[in-house]
Amino acid sequence: DEAGRRVQFGNRCHYCAHAPEFHAATRRIVAAMAQRFGDNPHVIGWQLDNEYNRVCYCDRCRRLFQHYLAEKFGSLDALNHHWATRYWSQTYSAWEQIPLPIGPHNPGLMLEFKHFVTESYRRFQRLQLDVLRPHLPDGVWVTHNFMNWFDGFDHYALAEDLDLASWDWYVGTGHNDYLSSGAAHDLVRGFKRRNFWLMETQPGNVNWSSANNSLNKGEARAMAWHAVAHGADAVLYWQWRSAPNGQEQYHGTVVDQSGQPRPFYEEVQQLGHEFAAASPLLTDSTSTTRAAIIHSYDSRWSIQWQPHHRDFDYVAHLIHYYRPLAARNVDVDILPPDVPLKGYRLV
Repeated sequence: DEAGRRVQFGNRCHYCAHAPEFHAATRRIVAAMAQRFGDNPHVIGWQLDNEYNRVCYCDRCRRLFQHYLAEKFGSLDALNHHWATRYWSQTYSAWEQIPLPIGPHNPGLMLEFKHFVTESYRRFQRLQLDVLRPHLPDGVWVTHNFMNWFDGFDHYALAEDLDLASWDWYVGTGHNDYLSSGAAHDLVRGFKRRNFWLMETQPGNVNWSSANNSLNKGEARAMAWHAVAHGADAVLYWQWRSAPNGQEQYHGTVVDQSGQPRPFYEEVQQLGHEFAAASPLLTDSTSTTRAAIIHSYDSRWSIQWQPHHRDFDYVAHLIHYYRPLAARNVDVDILPPDVPLKGYRLV
């Protein structure tokens, strides 16, 4: 991590995305699963990995970052000019001098490190795709489950190589605010400019929040239909059955450790009946949005490093514009800054 401490075995994502040993192990397990299940007619899609989020600061990552910069800028003179390193006496005379940014640093260095992390995960994702896809029949899709407004990398870039985007929707403490949660659905729909999946949805309660209250009866059903209205083609709950022990033994589930239905089961059962009845009307439905909000990871990273006011928050500011539109049932696409905007009445 940033402090130089090695992540302990057993933690989530205790890996370096560049480790060749990890790459070899990844190829082996993806190949084994692809060979076993790739042509199974009951497998309609695949999820790669789970919630990319770890950033590694090992010596290998630093060397690869320096190589990335050398390829991008071509010369140290170009890099020094681009980053204005003469200011604060930061001029580099060798690629090996360039650090991984820890804490506040030159904004150019910090921004390129975000680009490097994005490219690192995209290559790791492609490694899995290259092994998996030759075993898949036509029509079988591949996705990854992203996390709401998480900004560890550029999600638009990673989504380019996937067939569809998906995300994990948890309220945690409190209750759903549809005027803001709709923006998260629209964000994920904008990753591919097409419908998405909810790969994980809160099944009543969680075990990791500051106050683990349960959603009101019927609230999860309303949330599910809210998601469908914003382009969700599927709503899945994490998780089906309670673990007998371990970190998530108290997390909400559909059935308990013995397999008996929890009270939440009835709500999911009702949704199943409703989705079955409505599916013929919703199949192949697409958005006809005429309003858009532009969302840029580069701008977001840059302004949050020097926000000019301690209370400024990029996402909160974006949602400030979103809420009055949502209150009037105006559909919104949340898009990257480089897409065509023809056809929108309001941007």
